[in-house]
Amino acid sequence: MRMIARVLGIGMCNAKRIVELRRARRVRYQDLVRLRCGMEKVKPFVVTEDYRPPLREVQSDHLRRARATDPVQLSLI
Repeated sequence: MRMIARVLGIGMCNAKRIVELRRARRVRYQDLVRLRCGMEKVKPFVVTEDYRPPLREVQSDHLRRARATDPVQLSLI
């Protein structure tokens, strides 16, 4: 469960729900949508019964660029 919660867009509550769902049946993409997981963040990291991310989205350099945020200059005053 802790490994599932480490995925961006999935918190501890959803990780518990996913584990419970996995005990009952296989997890589908629509199940994650119903749990209101942050699908744009989750998509490159999950494989479900009916979804597999495209290979180009799983490569490290693509993930780093997609998840990187631009630095913001903080004001001193």
